[in-house]
Amino acid sequence: MSLNEGSGPSLRLKSWTQDEHIYALHTITLRSSSSATSTTIPALLHPSMIPLLPSSASTVTAIQSPCFELKQTASKGVGMFATRSISPGELIVVENPVAILPNKPLTFNCTAYDELEALILDDRRAEMLTLTNCQDRTKCPSDVEGIARTNALNIILKMPVESREWSAEERHYGGIFLKIPRCNHSCGPNAAHKWNLATMSSTLYAVRPIANGEEITNTYADPTDSRAKRMAHLQEHYGFTCDCPSCLLHSTATEQKIAQSDIARELLRTWFSLHPSFSKWLSDPCLPDDFVISSHKYALELIEQEGIQGMEGPFLEEIAMCYAVLGQKEEFSWWAKRVISRCALEDVEMVTRMQAMLKWVEEGEFQCRTKTRRPKTPKEMNKIRWGVRKRGKQQNQARPAESSCEVLDMTLLID
Repeated sequence: MSLNEGSGPSLRLKSWTQDEHIYALHTITLRSSSSATSTTIPALLHPSMIPLLPSSASTVTAIQSPCFELKQTASKGVGMFATRSISPGELIVVENPVAILPNKPLTFNCTAYDELEALILDDRRAEMLTLTNCQDRTKCPSDVEGIARTNALNIILKMPVESREWSAEERHYGGIFLKIPRCNHSCGPNAAHKWNLATMSSTLYAVRPIANGEEITNTYADPTDSRAKRMAHLQEHYGFTCDCPSCLLHSTATEQKIAQSDIARELLRTWFSLHPSFSKWLSDPCLPDDFVISSHKYALELIEQEGIQGMEGPFLEEIAMCYAVLGQKEEFSWWAKRVISRCALEDVEMVTRMQAMLKWVEEGEFQCRTKTRRPKTPKEMNKIRWGVRKRGKQQNQARPAESSCEVLDMTLLID
């Protein structure tokens, strides 16, 4: 790796080149908010990514009464524990990263990590250095790199057109956070995190009820992998043997039970590619009305069985939408409310749409649409969606000379 120094516009930032890929040391400034002062996030980025960063992000507001505490565990270092009951979908903590780094390791003698660390604000650096570093010092001598390899969360940044020529490693970045990494691992976690590029922050939220005093857990592995693959990944990258309930099956169950768990997780991994989705079912009147509903409810049973409620969102949304296009008000309202409470932090846009439709339905405005022009407002869009499958089947039945499996006009459902 070579260090680039100079005074021209393209070299105004200190940068390093590795395998013909440039990493520039850039400082992101977050504006002050009503209850938080401005702060900075040092980052190692390709120079072409810098103009694509959000320009109006603010420092996140600290939660006044946190629902968790950090304390030492018997064998897993510091852990995060609930100080009161936490509901599914409820916010636990939101925070900005203290630094952003490329996933691709830089060369052994690179000074970029040390210079990045020097730009982290003193109080944040001190707290960062208390995070676990499980990397081999002979291979990863930099503190900030070791901590990043152990704790960083994947974050999505906007990529320039030229990134199509980059390797996968060169397109992936991670952020070092101070609180979220305190969650210890579980293959059946009770919490999940979500990155928001617009606010340059990540949110930790509950995915199922968490009791007062219960440890709050996240996952460090793909929960749909087999038990053997998860354990191998955790041993290789984090240096521990997982002892969560899902991985302790070997001491409490037969090999058959372990195989059943692996099969269930593999089914969930491929569910939407092997089972008809809401859109396919909606356009095919030959499929039973409860086809997707029954299928997705079974998937939710598997999710509950495996303790991976972080996968619930898409299933909950599609069940609610099935009831909407079937015109079943009570069932839609029940599932829509579940979507809204569970997914408010996970998928804001989807929940906003669901809230609008629920409000419209509860106000009793679901009248059949008689005109064929395209919708111009969200209210008109709701009218088209509501009961559209039921109406389509009724229209087909009124035309006995035509196929009873005529495909519905999906153009009416385009937002």
